[in-house]
Amino acid sequence: LWVLVNGVELRDETGRLVGFTHRISDFSGRREDLNALHESREQLAEAHRIARLGSWQWDLRTGEIFASDELCLLYGLDPASFPATYDDFLGIVHPEDVATVDAAVEEALRQPGDFEFVVRIRGQRDWVWTRGRGVSVADESGRVVSMAGTHQDITEAKLAGLALEDQVRQNTLMQTVAVAANEAHTLTEVLRQARQLVLLHD
Repeated sequence: LWVLVNGVELRDETGRLVGFTHRISDFSGRREDLNALHESREQLAEAHRIARLGSWQWDLRTGEIFASDELCLLYGLDPASFPATYDDFLGIVHPEDVATVDAAVEEALRQPGDFEFVVRIRGQRDWVWTRGRGVSVADESGRVVSMAGTHQDITEAKLAGLALEDQVRQNTLMQTVAVAANEAHTLTEVLRQARQLVLLHD
């Protein structure tokens, strides 16, 4: 049986400790609630790990960003480095993608609501393609005071999509070269056309 024990000191007129009074109450119900909450948090953390998903919160009044353990794991970050700042976050964004993040954040600062971006973020070994989703919240005066959201690793899907796009471009090139070859009268004409098409494709 889980119980909650509260102890109170008993002292005499001189202040000398002479004993204790203990009150014991049933803690079973609350313990079950705590166990259920702990189990629910573990299940959520496991789901985030499987989905390669992490969460974050940004308090704009203090400028501090807080990250979940799953987010730290996703990018190989040290949990001790949090709370962090927005500049710290931009420091791990791919240089070519900083403007994309900045534009989404600036819009969310101007207009409270949902925002999303797909960018590369430095991971433990390589760049991680990330889908960032968030929401900005304003106070009574309409000023945005906080943001929160998630980052999800979409590297596999993104690389597969890029490979498919490249394959489509290559197929288009081959078809165009084949059409040019059918219309040409000499091998020189075929090679001249093919050279131009390959340069456009590359």
